[in-house]
Amino acid sequence: MRELAAPAPFTLRSVLVIAEEAGNRIFRLRRPDGGVINRIVNVPGTGEQRIQLDLDIEPGEGYELILFTGAALQFNLGAAITDFPYEIPNVVSITRSTNGSSFYNYFYDWEISYADPCGRVELRIPVNANSTAPTAAFTASADTVNLAEGGQITFTDASEGAANWNWDFGDGNTSTAQNPTHTFTDEGTFIVYLTAQNGEGCTDVAQAAITVVNISGIRELNALDAFVRVYPNPTTGQVQVDIQQSLTGQPSLRVVDMLGRQVLPERLLGAGTQQVNLDLGHLPEGTYTLILQSSEGRAVKRVLRM
Repeated sequence: MRELAAPAPFTLRSVLVIAEEAGNRIFRLRRPDGGVINRIVNVPGTGEQRIQLDLDIEPGEGYELILFTGAALQFNLGAAITDFPYEIPNVVSITRSTNGSSFYNYFYDWEISYADPCGRVELRIPVNANSTAPTAAFTASADTVNLAEGGQITFTDASEGAANWNWDFGDGNTSTAQNPTHTFTDEGTFIVYLTAQNGEGCTDVAQAAITVVNISGIRELNALDAFVRVYPNPTTGQVQVDIQQSLTGQPSLRVVDMLGRQVLPERLLGAGTQQVNLDLGHLPEGTYTLILQSSEGRAVKRVLRM
């Protein structure tokens, strides 16, 4: 995350990123008043990529520019880039990174324009060619775990260049093992973080969401996943749930936030229900989990509310 102050209005035209993989990403500008502007950007390849943002910045302090969702972008670390702030006097000042003064992650070579006789001016943030930051990555033995079956998940490190590993399982427990096995004890959705560090002290972070439930008598937790489709996703409010499987018993549909809290009343469905419409428009922006439960099993689908 990058914090900046804007003594005068300007437009952030583009930035340079170093992509570890191609694909869509959502970049978010959080304004000082708490409002947000999102940009969905397709990063076409790996390595250095210039992305167009065209964000209009009004005067104020406390703006935050973040990678909201999508595959990781590379950090740049080292003493050569620690002298915050980077600024154009009376126009913009990049004050800090929330990861500390030795980090300058994600966004380089800012291209901005503002009202000045000299026209557009580029604000360049150098990339440290000597940086050897690791690449954090991991896999989980499951993304949904049942307390009734033990609540245990094994995490396997897939990082490159790491010598130390710090895990935060999102439930107050941590580990420094390379490939830990963790037992969850409470229901909810937990964000698991891996901070990988190399021998030089450089770090990178990866994360994944784990859903923990407590259900007895169901042999396959996510047996219905292949028969349920949720769209549009991302959404600004309305979503449609299509069910391509005949359900029996008393099917139900719940929506929970990333902390596992139910945010909409539970919907009890008829046995022949094939389609359900949900309105997420009154919910805060973020990621939510839809849980469909029936005698045949369950489906767990995540949806991004923008």
